[in-house]
Amino acid sequence: MEYSRIVEAFLSEAGKISSKIVITSHVNTDPDGLAAALALGWFFASRGFEVKYCFPGISMLSRRLLQTLQLEIEPAEKPNAFSLVVCDTSSDAVLGECKHYVDDARVTLLVDHHAPGPLVASANYVVSTREPATSTIVARIFLEYNQPPPQNIATLLLAGILYDTKRFQLASVDTFKAAAFLLKTGDYVLAQKLLTEEMSRSERLARLKGAARALVLDVCGYLIAVTRVSAYEASVARALIALGADIAIVVGGSKREVRASVRVSKKALEAGIRIDEVLERIKGLPGGGGGHPGAGGYNVSVESRRAADKMRGVLSREILVETLRDIFEFLC
Repeated sequence: MEYSRIVEAFLSEAGKISSKIVITSHVNTDPDGLAAALALGWFFASRGFEVKYCFPGISMLSRRLLQTLQLEIEPAEKPNAFSLVVCDTSSDAVLGECKHYVDDARVTLLVDHHAPGPLVASANYVVSTREPATSTIVARIFLEYNQPPPQNIATLLLAGILYDTKRFQLASVDTFKAAAFLLKTGDYVLAQKLLTEEMSRSERLARLKGAARALVLDVCGYLIAVTRVSAYEASVARALIALGADIAIVVGGSKREVRASVRVSKKALEAGIRIDEVLERIKGLPGGGGGHPGAGGYNVSVESRRAADKMRGVLSREILVETLRDIFEFLC
């Protein structure tokens, strides 16, 4: 089934409910999730819908894209009747403060590229395929309508594709088709530039502290690094992989939210370790997570700082001991 036909079916049902659509994405929304959400928002607005957004935190890089491309986000209130669009996640566990929209929406459209999660079963309409980037899926929707988005939206989608494909290292055939279509109106040079920035002093400190605190284990020739930081979990995990770890587990978060970021090396990927499957196997903990074969995250909301401190220890042990142990049995 063509993506555009699914979108048309969603809009037809949504229009019978009200003109209001709320669009959301995952916690600490990255450029791919942001681009997918705002591009769909622009498209739905062009069809006469009133579009608003709920983002449970936006990454610093995504904020830079918004500012440079002069894009504004109108925050969602809770309308009496509305339709919902969820972008770039298949699990409501990583929607944070926006999760309640899932329960209250009259009709839901899921647009995602991850492994199927709880939202796939509960959504009324699903546009999902294992593309390297959700932005590629959204660009394909524009392509099927033969409707190039305006320059700032096209540039944002190009940035989303570049971000999640690691500058086309993980690209598919459809990735290049989507990028070629977006280049009709988008600025590729600007998209690249917006994703290249010098790390802040605080991020560099987090990387250094994370490396200094890391516990390193050698399991059957694979190096596993586990550490804790107070911020920049994903950046620290990437740094540990660059330093030589095969699997990096970084636990952190705020006072009332615990986050774990996991990354794996090319060697571990080729051996068959898939982080999205690892995180799906975590049982008995509140929260949830997911991601890609080589990168993923897990989020847990807690009630106090004390509970957060305790959960960080539980989460790191759960990912490391209870799950990875089973996976390494067939590698050793």
